[in-house]
Amino acid sequence: MQNLSFNLTPTIGDNVAGFSHTSAGFMIWLKARSLVWRVGLYQGDPVQTFDQPFDRGAIGFLEVDRTWRNAAREITVKAGVWHYWQHRRLRSTLGPSVGGVYGIAEWRNIPIKRYRLGFFAQVAGNPESQGPISSYLGFGGKLSGFWAQHRRDALTFGIARAWFSTARTMAETTEEVAFVAHLPDRMIIEPDLQWIIHANGGPRNALVATLGAGVAF
Repeated sequence: MQNLSFNLTPTIGDNVAGFSHTSAGFMIWLKARSLVWRVGLYQGDPVQTFDQPFDRGAIGFLEVDRTWRNAAREITVKAGVWHYWQHRRLRSTLGPSVGGVYGIAEWRNIPIKRYRLGFFAQVAGNPESQGPISSYLGFGGKLSGFWAQHRRDALTFGIARAWFSTARTMAETTEEVAFVAHLPDRMIIEPDLQWIIHANGGPRNALVATLGAGVAF
């Protein structure tokens, strides 16, 4: 899906310092019958990847997914576990050792006349509750096929709720809508609007508007 907020679950992105950046590491894929297994290991400090790379912790992933396809639709279900290891001397700056589980479901390419509809759902938890985000739930959809000459243009929408580890902090809810427009010469424009309730767990709400642009190769 295209929503800006619905990529890496916040139980990973917000609990592991700097992990929204690119980190050095590897991922191995293994297909066994109808299942696809992925095992990954990445350096634990993406901001300073090449500064003592083997002495700044690590984060590991294990994920399995299953996909069902037919002529009309495609359904994928994923489940994974992850763990972040960090040295005691670096926990004050890079965060504590923490781990969790997550699940993702996607239902794509549902035909409705000339349109294509898709849905997704995400759930994640941090049983150890040592990071700022303890659990997360998100779901949304994508509608494309508005114009015959621009079949990839899409309207996406979603809602997400994140619960914090601190008992007195209110859960944050984000409602989001975005439009992805593919312009000539491989340009992509994506306006995005978010309404955040109890932003960062506080009493106030926030309205956030962004405009993204990119080039597809």
